[in-house]
Amino acid sequence: MDKLTKFEVKILSYLDKKIDNTSNKDQVFKILKDEFGLDKSEVLDLYRLWYYNKGTGDYDTIEVDREGPLLNFLNNISLLNSNVNEYIDELYDNNREKLDALIGDWFVLCNNYNTPCLDFGDESVTITLGRDEWERYFSGLGDDDLWKYYDAFSSNSDYYEEIETSEFDYVYTNDETVEHLETLAILSGLSEWPGKNGKKIEEQEVNDFLGEVLPKEYYERIVDDYIGEMSIIVTRAKQDSVRKTYTDEIKYDTNKNRCRFGDYCIEIPYVELIEIVKEKNLLNLSELKDAEIQPDVDLDDAYYGEWIDSDGVDEVVTELNRSLKSTIEKITESEDIDLEELIKNRKYVLDLLNKLGFKKITDTSQGGYYMARNGIVSLYSNDIDFKNNKVKFTYDDQIHITPIEELTNWVSGSVLDLNESVRFNKKVKLLKESYDLINKISIFDFDGTLMKTPHPEEGKKQWEEFTGKEYPHIGWWSKPESLDDAVFDIQPIETTVTDYLREKSNPDTLVIMLTGRIPHQAEQIEELLLLHNISFDEYHYKGNGDTLTSKLNTIKSLLNRFPNVKEIEMWEDREPHAIEFKQWGEENGVNLKVNLVTSDGQIIKGGINDLVNESIDNKKIFFEKISKIINRPFFSDLKSLGIPKSEWAMILSNVYNIEIHIDFYEDFNEIRGIPNGKLIYREWEDGEWMGYDRDETHNLTESVTNDLIDKVVSKLKPPYIYNLFSMGFDHSDSELILSKLYGENIYIWDDSVHSNTTNSVSKPTEWRIENMGGDVFYVEYNDGYFQDWRD
Repeated sequence: MDKLTKFEVKILSYLDKKIDNTSNKDQVFKILKDEFGLDKSEVLDLYRLWYYNKGTGDYDTIEVDREGPLLNFLNNISLLNSNVNEYIDELYDNNREKLDALIGDWFVLCNNYNTPCLDFGDESVTITLGRDEWERYFSGLGDDDLWKYYDAFSSNSDYYEEIETSEFDYVYTNDETVEHLETLAILSGLSEWPGKNGKKIEEQEVNDFLGEVLPKEYYERIVDDYIGEMSIIVTRAKQDSVRKTYTDEIKYDTNKNRCRFGDYCIEIPYVELIEIVKEKNLLNLSELKDAEIQPDVDLDDAYYGEWIDSDGVDEVVTELNRSLKSTIEKITESEDIDLEELIKNRKYVLDLLNKLGFKKITDTSQGGYYMARNGIVSLYSNDIDFKNNKVKFTYDDQIHITPIEELTNWVSGSVLDLNESVRFNKKVKLLKESYDLINKISIFDFDGTLMKTPHPEEGKKQWEEFTGKEYPHIGWWSKPESLDDAVFDIQPIETTVTDYLREKSNPDTLVIMLTGRIPHQAEQIEELLLLHNISFDEYHYKGNGDTLTSKLNTIKSLLNRFPNVKEIEMWEDREPHAIEFKQWGEENGVNLKVNLVTSDGQIIKGGINDLVNESIDNKKIFFEKISKIINRPFFSDLKSLGIPKSEWAMILSNVYNIEIHIDFYEDFNEIRGIPNGKLIYREWEDGEWMGYDRDETHNLTESVTNDLIDKVVSKLKPPYIYNLFSMGFDHSDSELILSKLYGENIYIWDDSVHSNTTNSVSKPTEWRIENMGGDVFYVEYNDGYFQDWRD
């Protein structure tokens, strides 16, 4: 122990006057460095003296520990070997201020999950942390590596690596696989198979072979089983690699400790802790959080550099062989499927197509698309029913189904059988005779019609409040979060369910769901419906194009499949869609009734007729109604309302009070005036938009009054362009505000470029504010950096 020098007494007394709280380290360092000109070592020594001795007595007479109270404390408990808890308890009871000073203001002593906390053991101190505290200060991981860590170390991870089905082109095989392929070749009447006589199996060879000899459902099951097993093995390999890398490289591993007071804890021996305190010049133990005691661990190579190893290859091959063996057993035991006969039929049909002059145009999701030489008959290879010797084809834009042997008559023009029937549909489980009994189709929409699902604005907010996370997407309706039953209480609309039950009880009615949702949401939707005892004969999801077009295409397909249908009845909540459905029915001679489901769950039975008549008699009124409810981004709004593109120009002409036309490009759409072609508005596919110069008679909009301009100018700060666009002002409104700010007329230039090759316009990265003489006042970049050129 030692006494303070006069200089030290003077400095500590000065700090007492200037600073109330000893934990205000940054302010103390600033005073000692700026006002006294002390170096870093001197500053640390004086701050340590003041931190531990403030308020302990007269600086002229007290004795101080120059080595440092923290090091003395750690040396003492490291020598005890036992009874450390008694020592800590004694300090807690008799010298609480000193103990608090040693621990600092971030840690506390561990007691009932009050993290972050310290637990002093006989040979080491255990630091117990919450998840966020461990991640930020003691994990050694960056933000991009945390998800890899949790995926590898979590006991309940449900993530599996996504493996493309194209990996089946490079399928692993062994001798047993070749034996199974030989069996399939024999069953198919073929003399060749992959790997025959020890020949090397080429890329895609197994895939092509199985696709040729197996029915689609068997082939797809084998591929799915293989890809699924590969996903499991690759995921496991990546997780093993991540665990090994982290365990090898991290110094204090939370996974090696059993935590008494929290979820994450690390254990530091006193010997190592003393060295850390010396090396880092720590004043108290709370400064450990910023001392970077863990090495940085990079998991990228461990995760992305790992693939399937030799043991994994053995496992996927075993699964492939199991799947092939199971398929062979099903084929040979099935009474309904004669694989050899199917292969013969397929060869017969392909030969027939060739003799009839059919030419393969392209490959599609429905198989090969073939066109006859007369240009009138076309078909898809997937629409050939080998088992029942039927083929579905298009003749002069009309769909027909006929025995395969009669296809010659259609191609030659001597049609013998005009009777249309529908082939067996496995999903509906109807025989042909049952198809003929269907005389009505009842079609129920999903969102807002059958189920009261959340809308984007309130749904995103509720999702964020429930999860505590930022909503991760721009869109809503196509995302699984919009149907998360853990967040939302999604209930049926009772009035619609009552109608559903009535329609379901009619054996002559096909009851289907038809939604604008996309196919990958099918499992979520059907599970939700089943939860409320709602099931349909068929479930239809949106195909290519907009929702309205997709639904109309489905209706056309249903009418072709069920030729005896006399009536279609629909339940729909979107008024514009309901109008279009009714009009389409009238224009095509289809008895189609639409029930409009209102936002409060009421059903206007067939009431859409009045709306249709209104829109037919005076479409202008309908356009005016829509123009008053849409907002920027206009095209996204119109698309979400289900308005056909053909009507957008009329509606937006009402918005701008001038005649306009719309140019549709790959990445964006533009509104231009007629006849001058002046650019008014541009909107990109992601919903971002920008307004451009308007005519002088429209340069002061209702939203941008002189009062509003004055108010914005008084508060506007750089970066000007970013702030104005963020406030919702478009290009021309921003020019008005900036003209007021600069005291003269200005315009905003940007560096967007139109490409004639791709017919697209790039997003701006630079903006300039210029006066009419071309003088540049101000430059701003898309990263927020700006320069005022008047300075």
